[in-house]
This record gives sequence, structure tokens and C-alpha cells, in this order.
Amino acid sequence: MKRGVIVTAVILLFLIIAIKSNAETKITPGGVTFPDNSTQSKAWTVGEHWWFEDICYNPVGALGGRVGIGTSSPAAKLHIKGNDFPYTFIYLDTNAANQDAGIRFYENSFVKGHLYHDASEGLLRLEANQAQLVLSSSDGNVGIGTTGPDEKLEVAGNIKVSGAGNGIKFPNGSVQTAAAAPPWYQLLPANNGEPGTGCNSSRFQCVMNNQAVLDNEMGLVWELAPYSGEFNLADAQIHCARGHGTSTRMGWRLPQIDELTSLIDYTVTTFPRLPPGHPFQIIVTLGNPRVYSATATLDDDGVLVLTMNTNDPALLVRRSTDLAGPARAWCVRPRR
Repeated sequence: MKRGVIVTAVILLFLIIAIKSNAETKITPGGVTFPDNSTQSKAWTVGEHWWFEDICYNPVGALGGRVGIGTSSPAAKLHIKGNDFPYTFIYLDTNAANQDAGIRFYENSFVKGHLYHDASEGLLRLEANQAQLVLSSSDGNVGIGTTGPDEKLEVAGNIKVSGAGNGIKFPNGSVQTAAAAPPWYQLLPANNGEPGTGCNSSRFQCVMNNQAVLDNEMGLVWELAPYSGEFNLADAQIHCARGHGTSTRMGWRLPQIDELTSLIDYTVTTFPRLPPGHPFQIIVTLGNPRVYSATATLDDDGVLVLTMNTNDPALLVRRSTDLAGPARAWCVRPRR
């Protein structure tokens, strides 16, 4: 009985709309005749539906209670189908200026959120409980947690960046993955960077137009591809001081021995004994691959040297005065 009343009400609604919109719609002994000469002669049965121009209503059956616009098989309570704009758009208009328009969402009759245009503020708002996202129509700024964003994106609260190697990307292409260099106790993997280059792993980030590498464990910037030649100690110092770390920046020096040995991974037994997946381009040259540090020895006029191709801890760090011949310079740009 209740369903029959609802169906009858819907039929009458369509009839009122049809008659009001077109005087040629008629009620005859044979049923309801529409302007296209189609006739509705009986009440709906399972599987049937009512069409009025482009609107289809399914009162009973599997599609019962659904309305389709442009489709006879609506998949939801309201289903709109058409060919591109404007036939697939929904317009929410107001009768006067400075009036809001939008959509409100409910769950079991309780309001859960809104998507609406705030006419007084000129904002498109998405609100859910205490959370809010606004888009300013005047300047295109986006605000999260604030209704007055002053920049393209303003967040009133913390921002969390998750995922190894992810961070904030700047206009020059560099990516900052930490607010500051992580402390010593934090061990970061180097084998989760970009395939083929090893750049932008949790530990090593390629910077300065891919000419240098930021070590996120130490906060130091190293040459990505140190010069393959060898120097005496004084020339090695001059080489770094002249800015040969990259072609565009000064501020380089020889590293201290603790900085240099921080790159060594004891689990790696082959040259150059750097962490697996590292991005550095180390070339084997004449003699043993030895690298100067700036750490002076206390018993002579030399410095400590890192020997990169030995598995003997006693030979890993040696005096420069004990070496027969020159060594390499691997320049570093220190944290400030």
C-alpha cells in the first residue's frame, strides 16, 4: 500500500511537470499521452521505468528508487550520464549575490561535513568536523587549517612527509629530506635510491646539479666524482680550496679523518668499501687508492690518510709520511 502511494505520487509529480511544461500532454481513456505520442497506460510493474524527456525513474524492482538522467539503468539514487560539459555537470545556483551554495554530508542523520562556496569570504571550503581545506577564489591560495592563506599553500599545523628519500623539493630541483643532519646514532640505508644512479636514498642525496652528494648522516657535502689524479699534500689542499669540488661553488676543503672514515662500510670488503647503493663515482688509478685527510699526526709533520682498498684495519688509516708517493684529494663542504 505504501509503495503504491509513493508510485502514484511520483506519477502525479511527473504529470504536473509535463503538463505545466507542455500543453499537449493529455490524460485520455487510454492513459497519459505525451507530446511524442507515447502513452503510459498502466501502473509500473517489476522491470519497468518511467521516462520524462531525459529523466528516468525506476520505482520498483532491482533498480527501485533510483533516478537516472541520461541513463535508463542508474547505478545509484541519482545517476547522471552525458557527453562532456555541460551535460555531466551539476549546477548549484543562488537567487541573489552573497549567498552560499554547496553540499552537506550526513551519516545516520548526523552532519559529517560540507563542501560549499563561502560567498562572504570568497572561499571554496571543504569542512569535516574540526578539519578544513579552503581555496581562495581571488588569488588561488590554498589553506589547510586556516581560512586566510597568504601563500599558495599555508598550513596551520605540522606537515608530515613519509617514505624513504622523500622531502620538500625546491625550484632548483634539490630535495630537503631533513630539517638538519641526523645525529650519529641514526644509521640510514643507501640502497634505496634511484636505480642506476644511487641518488636520493635515505642517506645520500645528490645536490648542486648532481655534482655533489649530501650525506644525511653527517650533514656533509662530498664531491660526487672526486678528481682521479694524485697530489702531494700541499697541492691537495690547494686543489680543494680553489673550488674544484664543483664548477660553480667555493668553500671546499680536505676532510678530517673522522669525516672521511664515516663513509667506510666495514661490511664491504672490496674497493671502494662504500655503503651498498652509494652514488659516488670513484675511479681506480695508479697505485693504491689513498685519500688525504686534514687531520695532522702528532708525532711528525704529516696527516692521516685513508686507504680504501684494504681489509686490514691496521692499514685502513696510515700516516702520510709512511706512504711512498702521493695520494688523492676528496673534497668536502662542511656543515655550518
